[in-house]
Amino acid sequence: MPFQEVDQKEKLKNIQRKEEEDLALLLSKKYKTPYLNLSRISIDPDALRLVPEDRARAAGLATIRIAGKHVQVAVKNPVAPPIKEIVDELHRTGYQPELFLVSMQSLEAVWNRYAELGAETAVTSNIIDITRVGMQEFGEQVKNTDGLQKFL
Repeated sequence: MPFQEVDQKEKLKNIQRKEEEDLALLLSKKYKTPYLNLSRISIDPDALRLVPEDRARAAGLATIRIAGKHVQVAVKNPVAPPIKEIVDELHRTGYQPELFLVSMQSLEAVWNRYAELGAETAVTSNIIDITRVGMQEFGEQVKNTDGLQKFL
């Protein structure tokens, strides 16, 4: 394949990606839902674990960031019934979901991150497992050196 043809195909892909992001931005205004381009956002693995991959793909959403009980949810269609169902579940479990409209290519990129979650392994000897929940419990129990000694 000649170099120019490859270069033109890459340019066409870039144009298509931009058009998809532009459409998502336009739809975000229609649905009055903030827009995000996830290619520039880091994804929180703890947030990703809130909704199993199969459910996230079927609904067209991804949980992308979590801070305390506040969770950011990327969606392709904010009014789709499966999304409402999952958002209601998050509410029932004490979370405060905030929706963001994203493109399909952004969702695909996040969904591909589920494979990285499976690569994580359990704690082995001489390794400390630090999770968000573990850090919160540690912070609640340990306020000074005496608390640290009791904790250990």
